[in-house]
Amino acid sequence: MSINLAHLLNHEKTLHNSKSCIRVHWLLPCFHDSSEKNRILRILKNFGQDYRQPASNCNFLNASQQYSEVIQVNRIRNKAIEIALEEPTSWILPLDGNIFLPRDTLSKIISGLIIDHSRGHQIHVLPLFRVIKCQKNFDDSFKILEEIESSILSDLPDFPALSETVSKKQEGQLAISSKHPNISRFFSEDLVYSKQPKLSIIKNLQGANLTCGYEAGYEFAARDTKSVKRFVNTCGYVIRLSYWPEKDNCSKVFDEETVKQYRKIYQFRNRPELDSYLRYILRNKSMETMNKTIHSSTKRGSRNLQ
Repeated sequence: MSINLAHLLNHEKTLHNSKSCIRVHWLLPCFHDSSEKNRILRILKNFGQDYRQPASNCNFLNASQQYSEVIQVNRIRNKAIEIALEEPTSWILPLDGNIFLPRDTLSKIISGLIIDHSRGHQIHVLPLFRVIKCQKNFDDSFKILEEIESSILSDLPDFPALSETVSKKQEGQLAISSKHPNISRFFSEDLVYSKQPKLSIIKNLQGANLTCGYEAGYEFAARDTKSVKRFVNTCGYVIRLSYWPEKDNCSKVFDEETVKQYRKIYQFRNRPELDSYLRYILRNKSMETMNKTIHSSTKRGSRNLQ
């Protein structure tokens, strides 16, 4: 987490130089790793970033309470909206913490929001692409369309990536107008991590006739290159950094034989019903790992106190 935070603050130069029209706030959740928490706080302070922490002191929560706090992602998102509304604003982007916004996408996002505002739209979905590898190459000069044009993979509809370093379009991020009638409680707090708390909103946008809605943000909709280019130019886009940047291996590349094999595999694997089931398994596995880590951390702390 701290590695990605440092990457964002080092490379989102245009974003952090646009204070006249964009404000950035960081909201920190509970941490079960005190060392990582201290690293994150140090990075935020060194870069002069505005940040808030939960009202409750997470250090005094037991393992079960910590776990409950960690999976309440929608509660954190609603809190982020509350903080953003403390000052006059037109649109709020409650982005996940590892979302990267290079210079190229900022102009596209702002243009898309201006158009949506003129049309009376109150939700704007941003297409998302994941970093597969070589995260160190993603800086403020990154352009997704150049990545697509230069890739040998862009014309393979069944391949899971746009290029060697970027995935196909996946679950999007949301921008919400401050005029939305339910802005203060936009995200349902009944939906927790692993229960598709954000994707469920995007699914409900199907048929809403939004310029940047369901198809822009749903991972099984319009994944062909032509449609992706249209959504990127119209709506902007975001890049999700790697979950494990410390394991990033930038030396491996796709060769032609690999592409052929993946083409065959993903004709089967890329079916929505199968991919949805695999994501369900992975989300639950992630929750199990998170729960074990929190309990392990609590036990280690108890032993240290004895």
